[in-house]
Order: sequence, then structure tokens, then C-alpha cells
Amino acid sequence: MTAVLAMSLVVGAQATVGKKTMTADYNNIKIELDGQQITPTDANGKAVEPFAVDGTTYLPVRAVSEALGVDVEWDGNTNTVLLTSAYDNTADLLGFYKILEQSFDDLQTHFDGILNGSVQEVINTTLSSGPYEGMTFFESAKKLMETTLYNVESHYNACKPYLSDSDISLVSEYKRLNSLLLSQFENIHNGNTANMNNIIGISTQAYVDCMSNSMSANTGFWETYQNSF
Repeated sequence: MTAVLAMSLVVGAQATVGKKTMTADYNNIKIELDGQQITPTDANGKAVEPFAVDGTTYLPVRAVSEALGVDVEWDGNTNTVLLTSAYDNTADLLGFYKILEQSFDDLQTHFDGILNGSVQEVINTTLSSGPYEGMTFFESAKKLMETTLYNVESHYNACKPYLSDSDISLVSEYKRLNSLLLSQFENIHNGNTANMNNIIGISTQAYVDCMSNSMSANTGFWETYQNSF
């Protein structure tokens, strides 16, 4: 079946704007997705048949988008079809919150080590086993903090498009506390402990901050988990 069709054309850069008369070929064109046939309809549920013009097949964007799980809207002010991916980011967010929670917990443990004096005792001790064998406790802790920071930033970059301001603040807090712990370790490692009261005071507040931020990350994890159902 062949039909003459008058179409308004609005496309991208260097767009053609106006009307053209074209010949549309209707030949019972079918659409299948993963082996399942799709019956395309418009926003009112009325069937819309695909057609071809000069060898190019034209499909109804709403029907195809919805079949692919993509939200579609029409912006009449700019003559733009707006497609929004329906990608489920739940798994990414759960991983983001979980690694943040664990990372804050690890920092808290190290700050606690400063407060109870165990870090001061082992800071320059060489490890005799484990993945950091042959390194001092200071060197291994520094390496571990660098690795953890890299993992936190990797999760942050993967989730950044859909993070809230509070999520971004959590990452900033982790970076601050990670850097603070490293500077505290360096002071102890270098023997700069003349003002130990100051080191203890800073570490006490940092310990509390780590606990608070870990709880926030845990809350984000469970809220995301519950919202996934």
C-alpha cells in the first residue's frame, strides 16, 4: 500500500523546517523485540502502523521507546522528543552506600587506635605477614587509605548523575577524614607528638564524625533497598 503523506520536518543541527510531500509505503511492517511482536499505539492507545519513505523505515517513537523501557515526552516549546533511560540504578547506589559505610568504619577504627594508643605502639613496626608484608604499619595504612579512596571515588563517579547533595557531601566528608587521618599518622610516624593533646582532640572529633557519616551511609543503603520494592 502506498500513500502520499505531507509531513512537517524538524530535525537536529542544520534542520529542515517546513513541509514536504512524501510517498509513504505501508506494507504491514511488524516490530519484534526479543522475539515478541509489538503492536505500536499512540498516547491514546490507538494502533499506529510503521511505514517506509524512500527505503527508510519510520517507527512510532512512543511505542518503541516504551517497549524498550525508555520514558518519552514531547516538548512542544522546542519541538523536541525527550527520551529518558529507565535504567535501574539501585545496584549502583547500594554499592556506593555500602563502600562508604565500610570506609568510614575503617577510618573510625584507625582514629580509635590513635585514641587508645595502639597506633603509636606499632606505627613504625614492620609487618611480617599479610598483603603488606615487609611494609611498616604506617606504609601499609597509607596504601590502604589510598586504595579505599580510589574505590570510593570510582563508586562516586559511577553514581554521580543520580546522587543527592547529601550523598555528595558524604563523599567530601570521607575525603576530608581520610586526609586528616593520614596527617595524624604522619605526625606520629615522624615523632611529632609534642602536642599529643592536640592530636587526641582532633582524633576524638574525627572518630565521632566517622561514626555519624557511617550511620548516614547505612541509612542511605536501607532507604534505597526498601524503595526498590
